[in-house]
Amino acid sequence: MPFALRWLVGCESYYLYEYDLGEFASPEEDFLPRVKDFTFKVITTKAEADELEAQGVPFYSCAMNVRERLEMRAIAFCTVIDRELAYVGWVALSEAANRSLGQARFLANFRNKEAVVAGVETNPKYRQKGLMEYNAFRRMAFLENRGGVTKIRCAIDKNNIPCQRGTVRVGFRRTAEARRLRILYWEFWRERRI
Repeated sequence: MPFALRWLVGCESYYLYEYDLGEFASPEEDFLPRVKDFTFKVITTKAEADELEAQGVPFYSCAMNVRERLEMRAIAFCTVIDRELAYVGWVALSEAANRSLGQARFLANFRNKEAVVAGVETNPKYRQKGLMEYNAFRRMAFLENRGGVTKIRCAIDKNNIPCQRGTVRVGFRRTAEARRLRILYWEFWRERRI
């Protein structure tokens, strides 16, 4: 599709996954990544992000609107290796945080303590080393210990097979298919339960 046409019209297909935190029971050893000397960080405020930047990790360049995401109370889960951001994934616990992530607006019941995972990215240099699974495990542990979150949901592009495999390995189950249609500034979202 020509570039100009892609800017005007877009159609994407996703699988939706969810995980009930009441089922969470795996030990951390099952998910340790195949890398040495890594640091796991949870970033919830701009002050924590500034501290990470001061350590030489280019956190603010991991997405276009990092400051806005943190202002809307989105939470970043990161793995750092040699002052390099090897993995980052974001969690939204509210509609405002979900909007700041700029991802597909699939249906999540934030009032019922559901969380949304979006904006997940692994540095190509560190792919196939178990970082996605490890961060998913740590994210679930954090949300369970924080209290109140009952379910985690995410949308994964149908063509992203490695992410789908890792998500299932951690214990998520596929619950629906979805399609997002965008025409100029209008967006349409449809889900179909599997």
